[in-house]
Amino acid sequence: MMKRISIIYLITFIVAFCSIVYELLMAQALTLMTGNSVVRYSTTIGLYLASLGLGAFLCGDRRLARAMGTLWKVEILLSVVGGAAVAFLYFSHMLYAYLMMNMYKTIGLILFFTFSYGVIAVIGLLSGFELPLLIHIREEEKEKTANSVLGVDYFGSLAGGITFALVLLPYLGVLRTGFATAILNVSAALVLLTYMRGMPRKLFAIFSLGNVSILLALVLSLSLSSGIDQYFLKKFYYARKSSENLITAFSQAEKWPDVERYRSRYQNIDIVSYPADADAQLVYASYSKKFETDPGYPNGYLLFLNGDWQFYSSYEEIYHEYFAHVPIIANKVPEKVLVLGGGDGLLNRELLKYAEIKSITQVDIDSEMIKVASTHPLIRRMNRGSISDPRVTVKVTDAFYFIRTTEEKYDAIFMDFPTPNDYNLSKLYSTEFYSFVRKRLKKDGFAVLDAPGGRIGGSRSDWLIYSNTIKAAGFKTIVPYLSRLEQDNPRFYKKLGVTEETGEKKRMADRLSWHMLREWTRMPFIMMKSEASAINMEYRDYGIEMYVLNEARYRSAFDVLYYLPEIVDTSKITLVPEEVDWSKVNSIMRPTLPSQSLFMVKVP
Repeated sequence: MMKRISIIYLITFIVAFCSIVYELLMAQALTLMTGNSVVRYSTTIGLYLASLGLGAFLCGDRRLARAMGTLWKVEILLSVVGGAAVAFLYFSHMLYAYLMMNMYKTIGLILFFTFSYGVIAVIGLLSGFELPLLIHIREEEKEKTANSVLGVDYFGSLAGGITFALVLLPYLGVLRTGFATAILNVSAALVLLTYMRGMPRKLFAIFSLGNVSILLALVLSLSLSSGIDQYFLKKFYYARKSSENLITAFSQAEKWPDVERYRSRYQNIDIVSYPADADAQLVYASYSKKFETDPGYPNGYLLFLNGDWQFYSSYEEIYHEYFAHVPIIANKVPEKVLVLGGGDGLLNRELLKYAEIKSITQVDIDSEMIKVASTHPLIRRMNRGSISDPRVTVKVTDAFYFIRTTEEKYDAIFMDFPTPNDYNLSKLYSTEFYSFVRKRLKKDGFAVLDAPGGRIGGSRSDWLIYSNTIKAAGFKTIVPYLSRLEQDNPRFYKKLGVTEETGEKKRMADRLSWHMLREWTRMPFIMMKSEASAINMEYRDYGIEMYVLNEARYRSAFDVLYYLPEIVDTSKITLVPEEVDWSKVNSIMRPTLPSQSLFMVKVP
């Protein structure tokens, strides 16, 4: 009797553990594909709890009368649905990518979120049967033991939540976690089967065979998870290349190189090989001298953090040259520099070109990113070993904590953070954070940040959030600029063999170059200084190596309204508000970022 009671409590603990892990797993997988972690976790847990309640309502007397058998069926179904949940989510993403690429984006969004939250609801519904059944089974042995079953269930949920965050997700990832949890779930079902009384021997044999078959299938899936994971990674990152029709959208992606994944406590670091086509290469070569000067530089590689694009090796110098050199030319060469974020080391590479810079303190929260940047041959080749440079001191810690607690002051602070697509990252774009940045600047120092989504005048521009947030932090000088490249490029026409006489060919060339420029330029940045101060608009040549930035492009970088459509009256646009609009300020107490649609789905 005691053994049976112990088994019931053990089963209660296991099923609670598995159910909460499934839901956290779905919330994390949705976050990776859509961003906005707070929304995804909140909606997932809310729907899960509602589904739990519905499942408990549906567990009537008829099911309670066959409690052990019903519970076994529930656990079998949960192991199948939970084990396949992440894979199903990836397949839903493939369908969305296909529909989006074929002009059916709205239908794709409806199907993606219906399928995704449908799986969450099914897991919650099935889990809702568990507690009533377990309580009934326990009370058949001894009355008034519901509180004990509830207590064990809650502790199982606690264990599942902690284990998911600290062990399963960092070391296994979402796909393997699903398979491993399902194995635990179906093993509990197998234990339950041995305690089912009065079952005919033949039926017991059939159920046992089915149970063991599912267990073996899950074990096989876990053993093959590297290949399965690689298939889904390729379908995610090469979705735009393989969505011509439904067959290619779901078929194997053998022709595409494997995705290199490095996993840390904070993020997935993915290196993807994505060679540019001939037209794109021609445009790159027309605006940058990089591959002429350094033919062996890695070409066609992308870095993603949690599915968000960080850089493309073919033209990353555009971003990093404008980021590093424009504010230095506009102010002066600093001696003591703080770089917050930028764990790939590419910004450091540009800053280290100045002999006058005596020290760079690099702060990044992810030691794995620092390790990859220091040791991976491609990334190290791109950053020229900047992480290991004697002038660079790396501190692995949270940027918010560092800027709040350090007593050091700097001549320049560069903020190179991922796009604020969730509230954890949003704090790095908050007025509190910028207030600490201002306090860590020397009297004549400057700060600069990459401002994702901050291009002025766009339909979903976050410029008013950035400008009001920075002004609220006490900065008196706020200057936006863009990585702006000219469309009319003689170097491009020369490479294409275009002359003045070939007017039609020139128009085609203009359309091609403009399309490429729209794809990979116009990245917004913001300079700021504590006191009201003039910005130097005259180009200074410090004699350092640059592949893209020149005098003309430096001057045009400050023409931030250039790309607005003609219908927009630019005279009515205020770059920096005279008074702070507190409704626009992004604060850790009241976030206004992220501001993207709740129904955005990533397609790299």
